Parts: sequence; structure tokens; C-alpha cells
Amino acid sequence: RTEAGLPLYGHEFAGALALGVGESGFGAYIKLHKPWFIGRAAFKQREAARTREVLLAATGFTHAVVEEAHTTLRAEQFVERGFPVNKGRFVFIIDKSGSMASKDVLPDRLTAAKQAVMASLQQLAPEDEFFIYFYDREFEGMPALSALPATPENVLAMRNWVASHEARGGTDPAGVLRAAFEHQPTDIWLMSDGVFSRAVLALADELNPSRAVKINTAAFGSAAFSSHRVLKQLSAQHGGVFLLVTAQLPVP
Repeated sequence: RTEAGLPLYGHEFAGALALGVGESGFGAYIKLHKPWFIGRAAFKQREAARTREVLLAATGFTHAVVEEAHTTLRAEQFVERGFPVNKGRFVFIIDKSGSMASKDVLPDRLTAAKQAVMASLQQLAPEDEFFIYFYDREFEGMPALSALPATPENVLAMRNWVASHEARGGTDPAGVLRAAFEHQPTDIWLMSDGVFSRAVLALADELNPSRAVKINTAAFGSAAFSSHRVLKQLSAQHGGVFLLVTAQLPVP
């Protein structure tokens, strides 16, 4: 393993930054299901508490550590709190691909996303505005010509439409991201459990070159799942927040 340049136990990643395996971006290689994994309890404990990860810069391979890059929420916390919202015009983009039916986040990933969006809308003031999209490989916007004031009446009017969507299909955020920017939002919340290519980062740079729009992201699944990396980078590069919504880690 030394000759091949491979890590032995993972302690080699630490260095001056005191990085763990997950923070180094190698969390996907950890096999938590193996009963003889000596470091399983310690890894779970560290993953539950960590707030950073080494990210690869979009323009090269320079490593940059993003402090406070994400918040990990259990599903019940996510549904109750919703998204951090302040004042402005918010566009919520909800992944409704087939994998969002997974029940690792209860009651399932898609339902948790819907409930969190509705909780967020209730936090907005009437002078704030909102628009909602669902997407798989295509996308559908809420039945309104433009963003609506976040009055109790408008929020209630969208409840049944939000509840009507079911999980099916694949995942492609390109079209819905372009549509979201047409509303000239202050904030975008992009939700997914999918694997995004770096083309999404390039598209966001094209749509938001001045970083006038804050792009926030929320991922669903395990803290050790490396597919969340593009979502983390997207929020970090556009002044946003990254949320990881996961099932509560079992006590080892």
C-alpha cells in the first residue's frame, strides 16, 4: 500500500489541518456495514459533528478547506425547521426523481423536502416572495405566472399542488436552474439526492457570474456519501448554505 501511495488507516490525511477521512473527501470508501470495522464508532461520531470538507477548486486541483461548510440535520429537525430564510424572493427547487422515494429519511426523502418547504414558506413575511419547482429530467413550476407574495392565502393555495407530486424518473437540474434565475431571486434552494456533474457548477457560474443570487443546497442521504460534493461546492461558490438531511446515526 505504501508503494502504491494508498492510505493505511486514514491517519495519513490529518496533517496540519487535522483532517479526518470524511473531511478529506474519501468518506464513500468507508464501509460501515462491515462488522469487523474497528474504527466504525469513532468515524460515525466524527462525521456527525464535522462542519468542513476538502473541496477541489472549480478551476484546478488546489485543495481548499471550507469551514462551517455544512449543517447536518436529522429528518425530523429538517421538517420542523425548514430552510434558513430571511427576507427576499426565494425559489425552491425540489428533486422528485425515483430515488427520492427512499425511506432512509422518514417518511421519505421527497415528503420531507415538501414539508420543509411548506414550513419555510410559513416563516416568510407577506412582503417576501416565493416560487416552487419540481424536477426530474424535466421540470414543472407551480401554477402561477411569477413569484407570489408569501401571504397565508398564497401559501395555503400551493399546499395541495406541492403534495400532489410523486417520486419518479431521473435527475437533471440544468433546465430548472435556468428557469429559476428568470424569477430574479435573492435566494435559490436546490434539493437533491442525486449525483451531479461538474457541468452544474459551470452552468451556475454562467447564470450567476456576479454572485448576486445566493445558491443554497440540500442533500439527502449518508454523511459518507461522496455524491454530495458538487452540491457542497455549488453552495460554497455562490455564498450559500449546504444542508445534509440524514437519518439519525444509530448508536454503535
